[in-house]
Amino acid sequence: TDGESAFARVTLCKNFATIELDFKDEDDGRTVYDLLATGTVSGADARTLEPVKGPFSCVPEPVTDGRGYAFRVPRQKDESLRLELSNNGSPVETIDLGYLIAKTGFDWKAESLGDIAILCDLPAHTFTITVKDWDGPVIFNITI
Repeated sequence: TDGESAFARVTLCKNFATIELDFKDEDDGRTVYDLLATGTVSGADARTLEPVKGPFSCVPEPVTDGRGYAFRVPRQKDESLRLELSNNGSPVETIDLGYLIAKTGFDWKAESLGDIAILCDLPAHTFTITVKDWDGPVIFNITI
């Protein structure tokens, strides 16, 4: 029954940011427009975790039991992230999310990424951005 023992410390880091969108003056924070988030970073290299160039697009999903929408993006390496608003397939407006996020000083190279909340006032064309720190990293020990 005397066997070998091993110990490993695991540290989990968050390699994506959740972006929450809340449209001001809407009862539920949602807009009548169709939304599409686009960018030029499609993910991360499996070995280095560095951002990989490639097409990125996703439809922000309504927040369950909350206001507005949310979607996740991988680490970014440029300001290419955009939010396209359309109505019945016709473009209405494009919001330069990458530029807005960069203005906050958000650190895409941080070990663990925080999350971003954006309050959009479309008529005034103003955006209030809140960067939320991640409550991590998660660390746990495994003994075999």
